[in-house]
Amino acid sequence: MSNTKELWRIFTQAFTIFAAAAAVVALFLQIVDNKPLSYRSAVSKALPSVVSIYGRDEHGAEDSLGSGVIVSSDGYIITNYHLIANLNEIEVGLKDGNSYVAQLVGIDPDIDIAVLHIEASDLPAMTSANDKHLEPGDVVFAIGNPFGLNRSTTMGIVSAIGRDRLGLHGFERFIQTDAAINPGSSGGALSDTSGKLVGINSALFYRQHGITPQGIGFAIPAGLAMSSYGRLIRKTAPAADTLGAEMRLLSRRLHTEILGESSQETLTYLLTTRIWQDSPAARNGLQVGDIVVNINGHNPQAHVADGQLLPSAHKLEILRGSEKFTININDE
Repeated sequence: MSNTKELWRIFTQAFTIFAAAAAVVALFLQIVDNKPLSYRSAVSKALPSVVSIYGRDEHGAEDSLGSGVIVSSDGYIITNYHLIANLNEIEVGLKDGNSYVAQLVGIDPDIDIAVLHIEASDLPAMTSANDKHLEPGDVVFAIGNPFGLNRSTTMGIVSAIGRDRLGLHGFERFIQTDAAINPGSSGGALSDTSGKLVGINSALFYRQHGITPQGIGFAIPAGLAMSSYGRLIRKTAPAADTLGAEMRLLSRRLHTEILGESSQETLTYLLTTRIWQDSPAARNGLQVGDIVVNINGHNPQAHVADGQLLPSAHKLEILRGSEKFTININDE
């Protein structure tokens, strides 16, 4: 038995030495071949898919807000909902210098996702990786537009996966990373070493209790973001006998983010998350992101079933950004 243990010890030591030597030889060959260790191929593959997001307020002033990721060559872009909430106009800037006014297709506030569309084709869509294979220690890159510095890249590792209970969104399953995610990086890409999308940059820890945290950022897993994207662009017809608008109750968290402190009255407000093209809701001017204050002068929830706006809704009082006005819906 002792001989067997001794042989096993010698074997494991020899294998460890061999593996270390192989790594040194590989590094030496890179240096001799004038090819230092670099991730430029991954970054150059991912960069063209990351866009700049700009917005215009009610006064028409333009502001650089953050980032987005092209996920379809025919113009669909994923970004963060918190970037575009309450905007009157959204503009997207591409790497080639062209810019487009974007249509807000749909929103999923629970995971902080918004889907935009621009009228363009043959765009460099980013390929998604299977984020379920991601593990702590994997190298990742956060690509975005921090402080207006377009398509900046930072590198780090995955610090943790499945991070929740942070109080940032309604549903949380974040990738935690120490790759720097600064203001303006939100909505951009978290890429792996092959240049594939593993997450959508979403949040960073701000100064708390007199301490400014370092190296703590969060991204929405690509699988979760793409699942939401697929649902929001699905070419299905609205439910029969509805007006073509999908709505949900505005949560307390969203109340605070969008409207400030909530009251008992505002807890009945609805958020418009999707509008079907050529529907009565679309034809009469209702838009994704509109907050419905009341319908026909009463609690708006009475005119929604299974998340769909019912034909009984004729007069909608709306909040859009800082504007408050009325939309009359004709269901013909």
